[in-house]
Amino acid sequence: MMQKLGTFLVGLVAFGTAAYGQQAIQDTDWTQGFMLKGAPLSFGGAFRALADTNAAILYNPAGLAQKKGSIAASADYVRNGRTSSHVIGGAVADSQATEFMVFGLSYDRDNPILAGTRTTIQQVTLAGAGQLASTFYFGTSVKTYFTRVASPLVSTPTGADMDLGLLVKPIPMV
Repeated sequence: MMQKLGTFLVGLVAFGTAAYGQQAIQDTDWTQGFMLKGAPLSFGGAFRALADTNAAILYNPAGLAQKKGSIAASADYVRNGRTSSHVIGGAVADSQATEFMVFGLSYDRDNPILAGTRTTIQQVTLAGAGQLASTFYFGTSVKTYFTRVASPLVSTPTGADMDLGLLVKPIPMV
């Protein structure tokens, strides 16, 4: 009985932490509401766990390591009704430059209306990824933001940040 109770409490804490962590990501990650991509939107937020297209450069750079043996280019267009904007982006990924790493580069542009003010957000992301074991992938990306706002009342990010991505796939996906 005590073992079942202990298992239940551990599960409750783990799932509660995961739910809190998801909320924290949603509140702080600039990609959640602005730099949108078509494939991740179709997964309803679960794309970070799959990350098997060039959109992985933005959402989970570890997913790039799944693209071994290929060079891929992609383009995205999304109409964001929440901010009345058109998001465009392009990306390339190259896994043939080196034997152990996959590199990706993406450019994204969004023109949201924030607090009644038209804003221009441009983002350039450079990512690299590798595979440590047959089911474990790692990656990192550096995102640079360039914004232009016509109002001192609207705050947008300018600068750079770095993401670390990890991906574990214990079984092959369909």
